[in-house]
Amino acid sequence: MERRLTGWLVRLVAGVLLVVAGLSLVDRWQRTPGQLRWESAERIAEFRPECGGVPMERDEVCPGVGTADDLLRGFLAANGADAIGREYRWRRAGGWAMAGTGSLILVLLAGGVLGARRRRQQAVLEAALFPRRGPVRPVSPAAVLLPGPAPGGVPPRSDNLGGFAFWLVVAVLLTVAATVVAVLSGWWWMWGVVAVALLLVNRAVRALVDGGRARYARPRWAERHGYVYRRFDPDLVARLGLPGLRAARPYAEHLVHGALGGLPFVLFTYVHRDLSERSVCVMALPGWVPRIVVAGERPGNRLRRGSDPGWRALWPAVRGVADRDLPEPFAADGRLIWIAAAGPPPTVDRLLTGLRTVGAALAATPVRVDPVPSPTTEAA
Repeated sequence: MERRLTGWLVRLVAGVLLVVAGLSLVDRWQRTPGQLRWESAERIAEFRPECGGVPMERDEVCPGVGTADDLLRGFLAANGADAIGREYRWRRAGGWAMAGTGSLILVLLAGGVLGARRRRQQAVLEAALFPRRGPVRPVSPAAVLLPGPAPGGVPPRSDNLGGFAFWLVVAVLLTVAATVVAVLSGWWWMWGVVAVALLLVNRAVRALVDGGRARYARPRWAERHGYVYRRFDPDLVARLGLPGLRAARPYAEHLVHGALGGLPFVLFTYVHRDLSERSVCVMALPGWVPRIVVAGERPGNRLRRGSDPGWRALWPAVRGVADRDLPEPFAADGRLIWIAAAGPPPTVDRLLTGLRTVGAALAATPVRVDPVPSPTTEAA
């Protein structure tokens, strides 16, 4: 909460400063036609033609430049009332761009504050409708992946992509405004703001694309393969309890239940702690394995902290299969293996095949660790 308040305060100060600075620039470079003529006359009266810093006589010629009259004509063209007016209009445009950027930041801040309030109200409602609870009776991890009866209730969020599109438009406008200010003002640090704005555009585009895939492409993909599609499950994330899955809500959305090679799996979207939507695919293993956390393909060891020590000696025998069939980061624990599943349907098909192949290799590896039954392990 303190971090969020600090972010709000920083955006408030930045927005107010940009608005004040922008309006100050607009006021500073505002001129009437009479003031422009007076300023042009002052500049012309103070002009003295020089050649290499030395004052020139009227008929003197400066090599590569021309006579004093040539220099005077060039100065008159660049410092006439019309030329000065054009120059000041560009400076005022930069001021308006700064003020507009600050106003946009303040509008986004207001939206963030209202959104936080709405999310708190939604969290209270979700806590009442979808409480975090364990399963009523012990079940096997594989059974959690199977499609049960369609859950009742109303999905907590709409399928509309308008919110993603709105933030994409806002990010693009912020990028354009920051670029205009950077070009007109010459402030080098404004290019850092442009870079941040471009990162926001990239994130908004990814959110829009991933949201569209989950809402529209995933049901068609499930129907094409004969899988079962569910709009939402009120507490699947809580029932799975996957280590390292930093979910902010217990429910899952846009689920696809299926099986590959006799191993059940479920693909679903969940709400991450940063309130973004993320997708994950979870598949059952043919046997029990101690916990293993694997990084993406890279030089050196892919085995990450959090893996059971028993994997250290046996991982080199499995890495060849993992590098070939599953170069992305993944994790496994007990009877489940899972991986982030962002991407189009062909990518998801490849990930499912990789999970099946690598999962079989992990389950066949004789790690010398006594299995510790988890709370979800079926009672003997």
